Amino acid sequence: MPPTSLHLSIRPTTVALAVGSPAALVGLGLYGLVAGSGGAALPTVLVVSGLALAFGAARTVPWSVHFDEHGIHWRALLRDRRIDWDDAIAFERHRRKRGGPLVLRTMAGERLAIGDGTERPDEWDRLREVVERFGPGVAVPDAPPSHPFHGRDHR
Repeated sequence: MPPTSLHLSIRPTTVALAVGSPAALVGLGLYGLVAGSGGAALPTVLVVSGLALAFGAARTVPWSVHFDEHGIHWRALLRDRRIDWDDAIAFERHRRKRGGPLVLRTMAGERLAIGDGTERPDEWDRLREVVERFGPGVAVPDAPPSHPFHGRDHR
């Protein structure tokens, strides 16, 4: 019997980069403002850039994605979405990376990142089983290059 759910999370290194990079920019900018040497333009740009990067990451980097009979529950730090299976069109590989992370394309034309790297073979197998069971009209891409059955159908 196919599994009833699948839960994917991002890697700790991605979390560190999503939090650390904006924090470093804001920290450097604040240091420049407090030190006060050389004017305030560059430190202000660093602070504003860091805050914009933090906001963007908090809305678009998926912290967890859960698949079940109701659909896909996609969570970012500042955004929580439930996508019904009827609203999902396809899972696709990221356009710029061959064999890259999965992206969900919705009826509204949105493309939501599902992960931050290529899923493990067992995750891909479970995703395929969950989609076949609950979202039969949703397309699933070929297996990732690391999958032992890459390039062949193993049903």
